[in-house]
Amino acid sequence: MLKKPWHQISKGLGIYIMKSTTIVIAFLVFFLGCGAKDSQDPAEYSKSLIIPQGAENIRYYKMRGTDQVQFQLKERFPANSIIQYIDTKLKDMGWFHLEYDFLNPDIPTSHIAGWRFYIDRTKSPELEVKAWGSDWRNERGDIVTYSFRYSYPRKGQPNLTQVQATAIYSPSDLVKKIVAETERFRRQQKD
Repeated sequence: MLKKPWHQISKGLGIYIMKSTTIVIAFLVFFLGCGAKDSQDPAEYSKSLIIPQGAENIRYYKMRGTDQVQFQLKERFPANSIIQYIDTKLKDMGWFHLEYDFLNPDIPTSHIAGWRFYIDRTKSPELEVKAWGSDWRNERGDIVTYSFRYSYPRKGQPNLTQVQATAIYSPSDLVKKIVAETERFRRQQKD
């Protein structure tokens, strides 16, 4: 049997990936909820939340057991130097990147699949989005997820110089709960 190249397979999986990703993100937002006004002292958060030099609009959050940070960075698409910087720093701390999404083991992370492109129809005007996301795990089973996003109005001039980033650290006990709850949710969707 001939195997299709990954780029042909990825076109067919595009809709599946976006639907699965949307379901998981909606579930996580519901499951994790929103945090109150949180400390902005980086020392109170996991060291796995790495802030590259030059980052702006840095905001830290604690949400139901997770540590999170959001920031923006002036970095041209595809932000390879930032992704490599974070990957190297995490490896130095004992983390390794996963080839497949820890909540969707059939979906490759961006370390394998690269950047994904989609239209965000929830905004007006609609946005074109270039997104990159991957998970890292340490020996305890903690997970840290990084996502990078370039977005601009669909009919406008592409803005490929300002990347938005989000990092979420989840300790292993929470990871186990999230995985179990995600599996339960998927079983319910099949019924």
